[in-house]
Amino acid sequence: LIFFIVTFNQYSRKQIITFILSGCIFLVGIFILIGFLLGKGSSDSAYTKFNLPTFVQPIFLYLTSSFAYLGRLIENNLPYSYTPERITYPLQKILAGFHVADQPPSQILDFFSLPLLTNVGTFLEPFFQDGGRVFLVIAIILHTFVFDKIVLRLMSNLSIAAIIIISTLCFINFIGFFVPKIA
Repeated sequence: LIFFIVTFNQYSRKQIITFILSGCIFLVGIFILIGFLLGKGSSDSAYTKFNLPTFVQPIFLYLTSSFAYLGRLIENNLPYSYTPERITYPLQKILAGFHVADQPPSQILDFFSLPLLTNVGTFLEPFFQDGGRVFLVIAIILHTFVFDKIVLRLMSNLSIAAIIIISTLCFINFIGFFVPKIA
């Protein structure tokens, strides 16, 4: 992929579009396959009310439930710790291994029925759980402005390292839609 990005000016527009579409179809196929192998979606009778084909069910769940899950957390008005325990999970886990800090909270979220039973969160969930609306605003600013500013600055110097960093930041923002992690 990185080689293609670096040499994309050598390809015709049709080849670039074909590559992008093929890549998207491949990634969606892998996503569906993993869902079936893990037993997600296909056997859930709750999907019957949506009248969806079997292969669309896991995609439907992931695309529609993450922000509904966050909405439910906000509605529940749970107390916040105002300490970044969830957003610094990897660091907390390492420090707990050296017995310098307590174990961080579990990364497995509680299940809510929205109307499908799910525990799919977004990157905003740990920010909200750690600091409420204040941390939520910080997370939105970070992902909207800070990451974009970094990417725009790196795009002026398209070295291999810059492309890798840009790709990583784009991946973080993409996957953050589905999972409660940014690092």
